[in-house]
Amino acid sequence: MKKYGRVKNNRLFFKQAIPPFIILAASLLMYLIYSFASGIWAEDYFGHFSSLLYTWDWANPENYADFWGLTLLRRWPPLLNEPHFVAEYWGAYILVPLWLTAGIYYLVVIQAYVARAMMIEKRSHTVFEKSLEDFNYFNDTKKDAPAQDAQQSNK
Repeated sequence: MKKYGRVKNNRLFFKQAIPPFIILAASLLMYLIYSFASGIWAEDYFGHFSSLLYTWDWANPENYADFWGLTLLRRWPPLLNEPHFVAEYWGAYILVPLWLTAGIYYLVVIQAYVARAMMIEKRSHTVFEKSLEDFNYFNDTKKDAPAQDAQQSNK
């Protein structure tokens, strides 16, 4: 059972891992086309993508106060960046979500694979565990004999 379970689990893993790899292949193709067209190969895509996110000034020491030896937030820090669209960063706006989607999808597939492998290992020890201790074949056949005789006499 364990061998069959592993084979089936591996096949299902590879089948489920195809979509994230297709997403990664599409994003790699888009990255190559974008970089070739723009001529910029080393670009901070995650930094450019952060222009769509809020950024607060957490490093400013004026936002914190010491209270009995604990450093606590005194006030909410001011915004350094409000979400805004920059036309030159369109490649990052497409590539970063593709990378994050493929990465998270693949992590879920791996987690499912490991969970199935653990369940196969656990069940391989319990499924065929029926004990034959104190089992008497002849006692069990005598219990079934009257039921079989009754069925034959009804016919």
